[in-house]
Amino acid sequence: MTTSCRIFLLCLLLVGEAFATVIFHQKLETVLSRGTPVVRGRVTAIALERDTSSMTVKVGVERTAVLRGECAEKIELTHSYSTLLERTMPDGSMRSVSPLREGSGIETDLQVGVEYFFILDESKEGFLRAEPLESGARIQAALTTP
Repeated sequence: MTTSCRIFLLCLLLVGEAFATVIFHQKLETVLSRGTPVVRGRVTAIALERDTSSMTVKVGVERTAVLRGECAEKIELTHSYSTLLERTMPDGSMRSVSPLREGSGIETDLQVGVEYFFILDESKEGFLRAEPLESGARIQAALTTP
């Protein structure tokens, strides 16, 4: 094997390892296609809880509009996801994985007093995704697409 071939393979291995630790977010339209409730609301409180393997965001929301489904006027919503990127494979080896999340990526950066769209889970006590108001046209289009 030539030196340039070895260098290429080493680079490929390093890029693959870095790529495996990137978090991928599902497309908005994919999350909305599940028939989940969607509300617009102003954040009244927020708390982040982090441990060694997960992140939990608890958000107080004052509903300003219901786009689909039903929702109380004032709700406390929870969004959780795993931050454990190392997984034990069936053969016992450790491997970095690339989680595919329903969230948009802004869930831990929400601000008190700001309005967002929230895509709720079936229990209506948790939210799958938060979207800024700028996403309103995309959300409306996805909700009206059969």
